[in-house]
Amino acid sequence: LLSGKTRLLTLIAMKAIRISLDKGIDRNLPGILVSLGAVYNKKGKIKKAYALGNVAALMADRFRQHKDDYAYAKFVAYSAIICQLESFQSSCDCLIKCMNDLKLVGKYELALGAGLNYFYAYFAAGYPLNSLLESKMIAAENFAKAAGKCTFVKTFQLQRATTLNLRKSSDNPTEIKSESLEISGAICAAADSQALRDFSSCRLMLAFIFWHEDCMASMLETLSSYPLSDISISRLHNRLTFVGLAAFAMARAKSSEVFMELGETCLAYFKKLAKLYSVNAVPIYALMKAMKHRTRQSFEKAVKACMETNVTHIQAIATEHFGEFLIDENDRELGEEYLTMAYWFYYDWGAHGKTVSMKNRHRFLLGISRRASFLKRARSFSISDSEAS
Repeated sequence: LLSGKTRLLTLIAMKAIRISLDKGIDRNLPGILVSLGAVYNKKGKIKKAYALGNVAALMADRFRQHKDDYAYAKFVAYSAIICQLESFQSSCDCLIKCMNDLKLVGKYELALGAGLNYFYAYFAAGYPLNSLLESKMIAAENFAKAAGKCTFVKTFQLQRATTLNLRKSSDNPTEIKSESLEISGAICAAADSQALRDFSSCRLMLAFIFWHEDCMASMLETLSSYPLSDISISRLHNRLTFVGLAAFAMARAKSSEVFMELGETCLAYFKKLAKLYSVNAVPIYALMKAMKHRTRQSFEKAVKACMETNVTHIQAIATEHFGEFLIDENDRELGEEYLTMAYWFYYDWGAHGKTVSMKNRHRFLLGISRRASFLKRARSFSISDSEAS
């Protein structure tokens, strides 16, 4: 699968299916089916891939006693196929279990791959950035060091450093470096294109959340040459989310047709998935359209779509940018309400560095009470409902 010999893999999978129909299913078939499903996904045959992934995942349950085959099939199914349409929340528990099972049977590289995808899915799901997450990242990093897998060590360090930048206040939150972490832009740039892609993706996400335009523009230029494909669905989702959002923002700020074209490419990716009712893609598609068009109606639709998914950081981004838009449109009272909502979403997410940044920028957030904010927002909805009736 990773070698790129998709035609050969397809032929092997088809032959294995025919043999299984004649002689019965064995423990290897689920793994072959998920590999074939990943190939279909890469070719854009998402429905066919999704069907194969689900069949393989259910079939793998028959071979739980064979932990290596069982965990491999589940790992590929949930990291490369199923989460294309189902929520990332549904993948997290399975991926961390796959990591532990594969580690137990000595499949260390696959175990680390499952762990890596767990953290990508965890972030895409909007789960809390807290000390428990950091302890899991440290444990994964130590496991990678013990296994002698330097590439995984650097990637886990990158994830942890990015999380720390969100959790803690910093003078320059887009700089990913720390004395305790053996990672820097120079190291990543010198390593390989995948490391540079991951490093640039993390910096772009930080630049968008903390709104550093020069960094956004620089990271977009780096990432524009990378293809819109990845064996890891959650990693691709995270990258394209912030590439698309930042591209539309920078297209407007710098009057750049190049950035606008990049944004349109990402928008088309999420549009295709949204048409297939992907619960992960629908809110991102709506939010990206709002960043492109910047109208009250588009932001209202985006906020509504994001609220329905319960993905905390996406809810925070949607309400923050709608609030900023309303203030620009001289509707300060409502704009401040949405910015207050965004503040509490970022707080719940664990991005305390961002909440400090918001307080520094918006002085009305100083000393706010969550209960008072909730009651004020409830009264606003009550008035809106009564006016509508």
